[in-house]
Amino acid sequence: MKKLKILLFTFLVMFFGISSVYALNVPKDHLVSPHWVYSHMHNKNLVIVDVRVPKAYASGHIPGSVNIPFPSIMQNYIGIKILGNIASPEKMTGIYRRAGITNHSIIVFTGGGISKFPLGYSNETRALWTGWFYGLTKMAILNGGLARWMKDKLPVTTKPSHPVASNFTIMKMRLRSRATYQRIWKYLYIHNVVLIDARPVAWFKGLDHDPRFIKHGHIPGAINVPFTEFEKMSKAGYYEFVTPAEARAILVKAGVSFRKPIITQCNTGYWASADWFVIKFLLHKNNVADYNGSWVQYSRIPNAPIVDLHIHKY
Repeated sequence: MKKLKILLFTFLVMFFGISSVYALNVPKDHLVSPHWVYSHMHNKNLVIVDVRVPKAYASGHIPGSVNIPFPSIMQNYIGIKILGNIASPEKMTGIYRRAGITNHSIIVFTGGGISKFPLGYSNETRALWTGWFYGLTKMAILNGGLARWMKDKLPVTTKPSHPVASNFTIMKMRLRSRATYQRIWKYLYIHNVVLIDARPVAWFKGLDHDPRFIKHGHIPGAINVPFTEFEKMSKAGYYEFVTPAEARAILVKAGVSFRKPIITQCNTGYWASADWFVIKFLLHKNNVADYNGSWVQYSRIPNAPIVDLHIHKY
């Protein structure tokens, strides 16, 4: 009887010990703190992805993190004139496999956490949106980034990681999370969605001089909610996301209604991913999509209606 109890105890310890390594779920808002990451670094399924450019990654990063620079998850399709489009399934499969990401991975994306503009958290949100589009679910963003990690006096290294290649396979694609220009065209006629323009005011008004555009301005009916509205400086000196209550107040003040599906857009769907992330995960609205291609593509569509608050000569 005593031996049976010992065996049972050993089994329970082994079972729950092993389970704790794999049974890790991300918070519902898909935001995690440095201490959350640090306390789960032993988990074999946890993959920390640093989305900064290689030079920034080499200067110091979280131990064990892999570098997937934000430009690598985009792909320009010259034939259909969509710049900064989501990378193809083949390209993303290769990226995930080389990074050691499996179909069971828990992924935490991190950046510097020190820049509100021109990119802010859009590197991380675009990386998460891309993963979501290709079927991944267990993903989160390190709120505060590396700046908060260092403020919390957690370890940093300059040694690059060498992950073991995985056999990641795309099992599902969430096509509805990506809006096409055909859906935007439909919106122009029946206004069946709420369209949010995530660009800074200058771009929205057509005051920019961005050479990627054929025309400047915004899509008629779009509501301007710049992606930077959803970030704030903490007392400790790093940028973090606003609270869900603050995010809702920002959107309501701008005139956003939650009764219809929402499409976010910007120049290439990059900044727009930040608005998408906030609306989907902080406010838990499921029917939201990112217009991948956005203004770079829309400005090239013949006869597409445009609101230009600053008269340009085309």
